[in-house]
Amino acid sequence: MIKPHRLVPLYLGGIMMLGLMGTYTIPFVIGAFIDGLGMNAQSAGALGTVEIFSIAVSALTLSRVLTSSNLRRISAVAIVLCIVAQALSSVTTSYHGLVILRLLAGVASGALLAVVNMVIATSRSPAPLYGWVFAIASLGFAIVLTFLPYSLAFNGQQGLFIAIAFICLLIAPLTWMLPKPSFADTGQAERQSSQDSSAFLLGLFFLVLTIVYLTMGGVWSFSERVANNLLIEQDAIGLLLGLSTLTGVIGAVSAGFLAKAERLTTPVALGFVVSGISAFVIAQSGDLAVYSIGILLYGYCYMFTVTFVLGIAAALDSAGRVAIATNAYIMIPYSLGPAVFGIAGLGNISILGWISLTGCVLAALIVLPVSRRAERHSP
Repeated sequence: MIKPHRLVPLYLGGIMMLGLMGTYTIPFVIGAFIDGLGMNAQSAGALGTVEIFSIAVSALTLSRVLTSSNLRRISAVAIVLCIVAQALSSVTTSYHGLVILRLLAGVASGALLAVVNMVIATSRSPAPLYGWVFAIASLGFAIVLTFLPYSLAFNGQQGLFIAIAFICLLIAPLTWMLPKPSFADTGQAERQSSQDSSAFLLGLFFLVLTIVYLTMGGVWSFSERVANNLLIEQDAIGLLLGLSTLTGVIGAVSAGFLAKAERLTTPVALGFVVSGISAFVIAQSGDLAVYSIGILLYGYCYMFTVTFVLGIAAALDSAGRVAIATNAYIMIPYSLGPAVFGIAGLGNISILGWISLTGCVLAALIVLPVSRRAERHSP
């Protein structure tokens, strides 16, 4: 019989999926709004920005008020709100109505993301737990993104959001299986840190996060449009995006093995550069083969780099505050990606590749002093 505590990563992985649902499904959501409601790229991208930005703000806000006593209550309210918002989005055609619903869906997802981060950051071994949770969530999204296009092809906007609401409903029971407070080593949150990093280094770190995740969010959100322009069938697009999240599992696992050596600078800098290359390949692709390479590489790089980014964050502040803030803040530039790239790539999606490659290379250079500082203070 499997011991209950061994299933904790599975529970958290499922809830992590709910917290990140908006970021992974955004290519199909934007596609549904453009094809089904006749929106232009800017309007559809703005809706994606609203949802992901609200995830970030909600997670950042609730991370300051979450306690072991209100964890399950907040999770219960959030999952109900999430399901209702997704279901109502299936029948709403008003743009302002969709803005409100995507905002509410983001708030709910952000609350669940904050819950997951609180449990992981205060656990006895945060780093390996992060790895397992990311791997499980990525595997789940690989399955979801493989089959989600069928709902879009079957009944457009209505089919897509009903499918998402149903997925949320299936995962919902996991919120009642969150680990008891005794699972978390709350003493870690009270550790005194005499080696916390300067405001300057933290500023550089969050500048890097802004650059990298703005570009990655922008490219991911319009990856479905690139495939559509290449006349790739919807089922093939879904399969590729699903496989992309599956390569993310490999990225998270490989990062976990490399992180044991406590070397952060080379992997994170290399990860940023290769992320830029993958975005460039996606935006510049002219056929299915090249597009496939870019998409699969993107999935690997995203999970590989985010694992090291959180490793750096944990080392910069031994109390864990930076790590919790980082996982929530990533959503802010990621949420701006659809809107910014919708404007920058208007009529010329290929230019997004150059923007992404330049930004990621610049980020790899800026992160060097931060990651080296983190290496010196890595536990």
